[in-house]
Amino acid sequence: SHGSDIGFYIGGGVGSTNLNLSSTEFGNAGSKTETGFKVTGGWQFHPFLAAELSYYNPGEFSERDGNDALRVTADIAEASLVGTAPIAGNLFGFGRVGVARWDGKLDATIDGFSGSFSDKGNTFNWEVGLQYAFTPHFRLRSSFEQAKIDTNIADVLPVTWRFRFYQVAALYQF
Repeated sequence: SHGSDIGFYIGGGVGSTNLNLSSTEFGNAGSKTETGFKVTGGWQFHPFLAAELSYYNPGEFSERDGNDALRVTADIAEASLVGTAPIAGNLFGFGRVGVARWDGKLDATIDGFSGSFSDKGNTFNWEVGLQYAFTPHFRLRSSFEQAKIDTNIADVLPVTWRFRFYQVAALYQF
C-alpha cells in the first residue's frame, strides 16, 4: 500500500449539514438539517500529506416563530493540511485541520423590526474520514467535519452557529 502521487487534485462533495444555531434573543432557535456542498483544490506534496483550499456552502438556517423570523447564510473558505494513513489495500484514513474564513449574513424580523446584518471572521475547523483510491487518479472520501461560528451581529444579537457536515466527496488527481 502506498500514498498518493505528488501533484494537484480537485474535488467536490455533497452532504448533510446539521446547523445548530443558538441565540439568547431568539428563543435559542434550534437545529436544522440542510444539504451542503464543498469544492476543493489540493496539492499533494508528500505521499501522505497535502494542502487544500476549499469553498464550503453549509446550506441555510431559517426559523419562524409567529411574526418573528430568522434566516442565516454563510460562505466559508477553508485552508488546511491533510494527512492520510494506510489502513488496508487502497483504503486510507485521513484527517484535516485548518482555518475557515466565514462570511455570514443574517436577515431577521424580531418584534416588528426587520434588518439584515453581515459579519465575517475566522474559525478553526477539522475533518476526519476514510478515503478509498479506486485508481491512482480517482479517490472517494466519506467524512465528518465540524466548525463553529461565534459572532455578535450588529453588536446586538449574539449568535453561535455550529456546523456538522457529513459528506461524500470525489477527488481527481492530475
